[in-house]
Amino acid sequence: MGRPKMIVSAILIFVIAGTGLFFLTKDSRADHTTEKTEKVEIQTEDKNTNPLEKNKYAAITILIQDYYKKVALGDTDGLSTIVAVLDDTKASHIKNAEKFTEAYTDINVYTKEGKQKDSYIAFASYKMKIRDIDTLVPGLDTFYIQKGAGGTYQICDVPQYGETADYIADVTQEEDVQELVHRVQEEYTQAAAGDATLQQALDDLQSAYGNE
Repeated sequence: MGRPKMIVSAILIFVIAGTGLFFLTKDSRADHTTEKTEKVEIQTEDKNTNPLEKNKYAAITILIQDYYKKVALGDTDGLSTIVAVLDDTKASHIKNAEKFTEAYTDINVYTKEGKQKDSYIAFASYKMKIRDIDTLVPGLDTFYIQKGAGGTYQICDVPQYGETADYIADVTQEEDVQELVHRVQEEYTQAAAGDATLQQALDDLQSAYGNE
């Protein structure tokens, strides 16, 4: 079996607004463009000028914590007030997620400044409780946050192409972000390896939703 993936991120979050971190690199978009063929290397030059900061912006932390709460409840009406775009397909995924997701806990939000004014790249770590399984599942998701016309922050779709998408991909490869990625990946691997029931549930979820 290959390296375990944080499939919860892929299944529940990136289809809504955020993106499972292991799915947000230049390499992951290489199949869709011939321009990105070089190997991605960890970037270190921007660590001091744009550091990864934990729970620095209370408004963003509260926003993302509220987002996970609403996702767990299947509250699509509530999500539509904090997510820039919530179409029928995304709403359907949220309703499906509610069937097996009990709660998200231990949510921490790590931010780096975005390329545009009043925008941020947020990396949210969490523990997810699957119904009828005791072991919590560590996860890590990427969000693109922008301040709206009313002065409040909103969760926007993570761009897949263009200048902003490339910027986010570069930020994701910076050393401090990669340290966070590796830490959460190790926590996920240990959780799955230590609970056979959890591993089976994750395999089942991957089979059911992994290709959506």
